Amino acid sequence: MKINAAYVLKNLNGSPILDGKEPVTLKQVVVTGLVDQSNDSTELKQKKFKLAQRIFSAESIFEVSLEEAKLLIESLPKHLSPIVVGQVAEVLEGNEPVFPSDFQEMQLSQE
Repeated sequence: MKINAAYVLKNLNGSPILDGKEPVTLKQVVVTGLVDQSNDSTELKQKKFKLAQRIFSAESIFEVSLEEAKLLIESLPKHLSPIVVGQVAEVLEGNEPVFPSDFQEMQLSQE
């Protein structure tokens, strides 16, 4: 499955989530999750390291298998908010997240 590494995570109002002044990308979140686990087996750490390298080197698009997408979701840091985890999971499952602001726009265009 092809994933947009540059996907910018958003707040519920559709504005970008920022880290300082920079938008937070899916790539940043999943790579951090992969390299931020310390209680995994050596074999799993090696697998995560190789996957992190592949994603980190991707300019805009990276490919993952369904098994790798599941690993990425499971590796997300526990301190992340539900809005971040939810969006990352949606994108990795091949869906485009929908926000309340999108519903408002859809209603206005139907009127």
